[in-house]
Amino acid sequence: MTLQVRRLVMVLALIFFATPLNASAQQAGKVHRIGFLFAGTIAQRPQIEGLFERLRELGYIEGQNLVVERREAKGQLDRLPVLADELVRLKPDAIVAVTTPAVVAVKKATQTIPVVMVVVHDPVRLGLVESLARPEGNVTGPSLNSVDPAGKRLELMKEVLPSLSRIAMFWNARNPQNIPPMQATEKAARALGLSVEPLGFDGRDRLLDTLAKANWDRVGALIVLSDAVTFDHRAEIVRFAAERGLPSVHVFPEEAQGGGLLAYGASLRDEYGRAGSYVDKILKGARPNSLPVEQTPKFDLVVNVKTARALGLSIPQSLLLRADKVVQ
Repeated sequence: MTLQVRRLVMVLALIFFATPLNASAQQAGKVHRIGFLFAGTIAQRPQIEGLFERLRELGYIEGQNLVVERREAKGQLDRLPVLADELVRLKPDAIVAVTTPAVVAVKKATQTIPVVMVVVHDPVRLGLVESLARPEGNVTGPSLNSVDPAGKRLELMKEVLPSLSRIAMFWNARNPQNIPPMQATEKAARALGLSVEPLGFDGRDRLLDTLAKANWDRVGALIVLSDAVTFDHRAEIVRFAAERGLPSVHVFPEEAQGGGLLAYGASLRDEYGRAGSYVDKILKGARPNSLPVEQTPKFDLVVNVKTARALGLSIPQSLLLRADKVVQ
């Protein structure tokens, strides 16, 4: 090989190897900053990792090309506006807001920074977006279905307890997100011939006190409408129900995995993962109003057989066969 040919080969090799390295360097040089506003307590939510798993799959590594500013209200919903203002002042590329109160707080704090909502029921009715197909403003993201499957949860409970006639419905009265599922539950209960004992508690500090002082006479089961506060305290709620021999039905699969009898709803980990895809599109230049709101594609049924045995209940085989997960 002549000297001239060797030099040409070396030049071509340098061009070949340098090009992807330079491209990678340019990509690594871009650092994105996102805000994360949570109404509950982050430490109580391992499911949140679904968001960051998805972002890592898409090439965003926290500490390298991604900075995450986290704020949590720890169930004190009146702190959300202050926390939202803090995040807005940092001027992130996008803000992920979890649950309706958090989204409302961020939407009031900014009309320009893109907001990705997570774990929100019926965002159109709540005025967070104009429509599912055309969000219009600066808010978009995955949404829980507009129609809560409350009737399905009660039907499942009736399969386990055919003689059930009265249920207690436990919910956070300070959270507007609970109004649609509360109304849906009451309507479904009437259709099934069930009477409902409404137990609305007034904020985080009144949760356990409300349970302790309630009249449990003739109540055969407990249905819990989930939000940031009840999910933070899911272990205490499940323990309370167990001590009174009450079967409990929940919204999110993770709650039945943690000791509730039944749950029927969207997987929180999956919801956070779907939010990660929205963040990716926004960081790549998409505008929130160009990203339609996608509703939950699948509800999971979780049955906790271990809890059933502790309560002296037998789960019908037909129900076990339909379950997505059975906790033994």
